[in-house]
Amino acid sequence: MSLFSGNSLLRARVQDLRILIKLGLPMIISQLAGTLMGFTDTLLCGRCSALDLAATALATSYYLVIAMGAVGLIIALVPVVSSLNGAERHSEIPGASWQGIYYALIIAGGGLILLALCQPLIGMMDITPALRDKSSAYLWAVTAGFPGYVLFVSLEAFSEGLKMTKPPMYISFAAVFLNAVLDYALIFGPGPFPELGALGAGIATAAVSWSMAAGMALYIRFSKALRPLSFYAESAPKLSGPSFRTMFRIGLPTSGAMVAELLIYSLAAIILAPLGEKVLSANQIVFNFISLIFMIPLGLAKALTVMVSFAAGEGNLPEARRCTTSAQMLGFILSAIASAFIFTAHDLIASAYTDDAEVIAILMPALFIAAVQQFPDFQQIMAQGALRGYRETKAIFFVTLISYWIVGLPLGYALSMTDLIVPGMGMIGFWIGFFAGILTAAVLYFLTLFLKVFRMKSVKI
Repeated sequence: MSLFSGNSLLRARVQDLRILIKLGLPMIISQLAGTLMGFTDTLLCGRCSALDLAATALATSYYLVIAMGAVGLIIALVPVVSSLNGAERHSEIPGASWQGIYYALIIAGGGLILLALCQPLIGMMDITPALRDKSSAYLWAVTAGFPGYVLFVSLEAFSEGLKMTKPPMYISFAAVFLNAVLDYALIFGPGPFPELGALGAGIATAAVSWSMAAGMALYIRFSKALRPLSFYAESAPKLSGPSFRTMFRIGLPTSGAMVAELLIYSLAAIILAPLGEKVLSANQIVFNFISLIFMIPLGLAKALTVMVSFAAGEGNLPEARRCTTSAQMLGFILSAIASAFIFTAHDLIASAYTDDAEVIAILMPALFIAAVQQFPDFQQIMAQGALRGYRETKAIFFVTLISYWIVGLPLGYALSMTDLIVPGMGMIGFWIGFFAGILTAAVLYFLTLFLKVFRMKSVKI
């Protein structure tokens, strides 16, 4: 009897993994597409001039924090739509999705105000007038595309909540090529196009953002698969206070966690700046490479959110728990592969970014720490995906606050810049702090899942 039961569980886990990969792979590609667009902007602006590259980097540091905060708020729509889908309350999905669009537009309005307030901050910085002007121009340009980006994220969340993860992937991938063409035309000004440098990159980003939103809107309008939902068949519903409160309750902690995590890496660069440009270059290389690997668990975690919230909507919490533990098993396997790759290809990774021997010597110990870091990192990202599916997002915020701001940052600073524990270790001290923070997060998420969430009797839809 136990043998048959064991075989049944094994088959169920294999099916979980098939669904997770089927849903998650397009999400991973979508995330990589976004990274490639940023890479293209950086590459072409760097080829234009060091001033244009510095301007885009400076303005992006402001834009990225606000954009990620908005994304964190909006992805609350994914578990809302997915749980309604699982509960077979299909007639409620268009209304919930319209509320998500209203919610996104309000967020876009708030983001526009915050981005406008960033302009005086750039003006007060102790930088050259040329850098100030170019940074300001680039930020105004990308600000014009911010509502389009937010609208795309909301429509993407609607599609992903219905387990339709390929359309956003196709649109994101097409956007990579459109962005590259517009970047080249507007940065360098071949033929009839004006040579705008960093401003051209900003205009290209804004145009692509609105194009992606239009692409998702057209897909939803003409998709045969979505026709039964009658998304556009009736007039848009009125604003709903309860729907807004639900999405805000789910999204605000996620948004806070994403901003807190992003800020800590930015703060690390500021703290390490006195150690010199080679240390900063080495730190940026390790961070950039790890960010690429991060797209893998992030995409799978988004897929896990859909699976868990769907099962919760069905009222099948045992399936939600099984999906979560199956994803954690896959995360362990993939983290082992990622870690092994970094250990075996460390020289290749470093040389792909730079040929400066001193920079390579500085970054190599941090790269080894990052290799080991993959194990807890994959686990904590998967746990975040599950918690969003269970709508237990407050835990995400508090775990991030404790792990990064109470454990990781203080320890990293003490190890790298002071002699409080050991003689100052420089950059590697910060990466030890990051590792400690991520390990703390993985442990706290494990306790949250197994001591609280897995004991839940129901999830309110």
